[in-house]
Amino acid sequence: MYRTGRSLRGILFAVILALLAPAGAVGSVQTERAEGLFRDADAVTVLAEKYYRVEEDGSYELRCRLVTEILTYRGKKEHADLKIAYNNAWQSVEILKAVTHRPDGEKVSAMAEEIHDIQSPGTARSSIYSRARQRVVNFPAVTPGCTIEVEFTVHSSIGFWAIESLAASDPVLKKKVEVDLPAGMPLVFSGAEGVSHTTVGHGKHRTIYCWEVLDVPGRVPEGMEPPAENRPMCITMSTYRSWDDAAAFFRSILLKGTGTPERPVVPGWLERLADPGDIYISFMERMRPYSIGFFSTDLVPQSPAETLEKGYGTTVDLALCFSAILAEKGLSSRLLLLNRRGIFIGDLSPCPGFLDTAVVSCRGACYAFYSRDLPPGFSGFEGRYALDISGGRLEKVIGTRRSRRKSILSMKIDGRGMAAGRFTVLSDGSAAAGRRKQLRFLSPMELRIRRDRFLNAVDPFARAAGPFLVAGVDDLRACVELSCGFTVSRPVAGEEDYSVLNILPTGLPGNYKDILRGRRNRLMISHDFSDILEEKITFPDNFDVVFLPPSGAGDLKCLSWNIETEFGRSHITIRRVIRLKRGILEPGRECSLFRQAVSGLFSPGSGRVIFRRSM
Repeated sequence: MYRTGRSLRGILFAVILALLAPAGAVGSVQTERAEGLFRDADAVTVLAEKYYRVEEDGSYELRCRLVTEILTYRGKKEHADLKIAYNNAWQSVEILKAVTHRPDGEKVSAMAEEIHDIQSPGTARSSIYSRARQRVVNFPAVTPGCTIEVEFTVHSSIGFWAIESLAASDPVLKKKVEVDLPAGMPLVFSGAEGVSHTTVGHGKHRTIYCWEVLDVPGRVPEGMEPPAENRPMCITMSTYRSWDDAAAFFRSILLKGTGTPERPVVPGWLERLADPGDIYISFMERMRPYSIGFFSTDLVPQSPAETLEKGYGTTVDLALCFSAILAEKGLSSRLLLLNRRGIFIGDLSPCPGFLDTAVVSCRGACYAFYSRDLPPGFSGFEGRYALDISGGRLEKVIGTRRSRRKSILSMKIDGRGMAAGRFTVLSDGSAAAGRRKQLRFLSPMELRIRRDRFLNAVDPFARAAGPFLVAGVDDLRACVELSCGFTVSRPVAGEEDYSVLNILPTGLPGNYKDILRGRRNRLMISHDFSDILEEKITFPDNFDVVFLPPSGAGDLKCLSWNIETEFGRSHITIRRVIRLKRGILEPGRECSLFRQAVSGLFSPGSGRVIFRRSM
């Protein structure tokens, strides 16, 4: 990758400052300070100014100005096309200025044909409902050493909330965020750790809140980071005083002020069903879900009758329809709204925009609608905060099922050192949903390949001894079960003095150790997950066990484990339970302890048994 040298970067930066200074883009900046921020950067945000003007009805206008210096070819690739996300159902975007400042002083403005709209790629599979768009500005004549400058406005006609990150992957020389709103209108905000704000009166009728940062280094992205809203240097803000006010916003849209969804005529295929789980299974068999965020739509939900007639809808449409059917059958339920991306919203300001999907709570279980493969009573959102729009309060999602995988291995070693046994894996929750998608439409040949891969986890030389059992794929109430008898076509314990038998590895991602090494940013465990192993190895009397994995237990912020090993006269039993817990780990001690625990669970000593033949 082409990179400019440090001395050249300083010269380019001085030239850019000279070009922009007459226009008031930035003040005087010492070259030494710039050199430090430029080091190893592909681009630098010279200036970012964002000004929100909020009106009495909650509508607002955002005026934004961005000045970015391009240092490398990679920086050109990342910044030559600016994408401004908006929803064309209630927002509009106007480009006021888009200019490339070349190193020789030439200014090249973007032409009309270089500014266009595209559908947001993230909603491509739900385009029938998508109103999410991106205004794309293709800056002309961009090369390393150029500076690009853009000014635009965004007009929004619904209530005000915003998310502002004061740090980016590129260094930021200056960023300023101002919110101008009528006097007396609340502004509730949170985040931006270590960054203070100022409040300035503007006449008798307006108040301005301001945040400003200088010389913010570029942040290095790392795997498994939490969403931007849960990172330092991020502000979440809204004009909603409480979650109850946010709930009122949703009630006005989803329930039309009635408090409950419109009731449809219950179709004949549901008339004889009384259990919510049975109703859910039958309902989802006939519905096609479109998993699109609510704020990527036009915010006009289908009526339950329309959803039943069409046989498809967004997750919110299906939740409204299911809740209405339950009400028609005399079953009380509640509509809960939550965030699909896993944002930890408990300590954030009450922003309606966080809540983009829905589940229905009924009789102590929650039902989700983004997949047709979910078991009843499992939503995949267990442990997350959701907003009860009827009560106006946050509560944790509960469920009657948990996401888990249980592996059961029974193996017998004969006097020749040959092995045979049975291997079974039970999956529940989201793990079962993934299995169902993989297995439902496999051909006989593909099923044999799946069987061989399944037995490879036991031993590379394991071969099937009997049929490959696949159960629970079509029964959503059951766990998905895979089971097969096997023989091993080579001695697992040979004639040599010592033989090593590997036990089944943990289901934790193997890249945790690499992700945690030298961690600088927070790490997020987005879902609870349990990995259970029960392994029994029976062996003849002429075998001695030299080494067993040690027993042990531990409990950390996002991880707990319990390992029990039992040694009998002619058998070994190993039971291992590892549980991942949803949460955010801070860099430093928390990540270090987590990495030590994961390294121990992956260590060679935790995954092998050593035998020796008696003489």
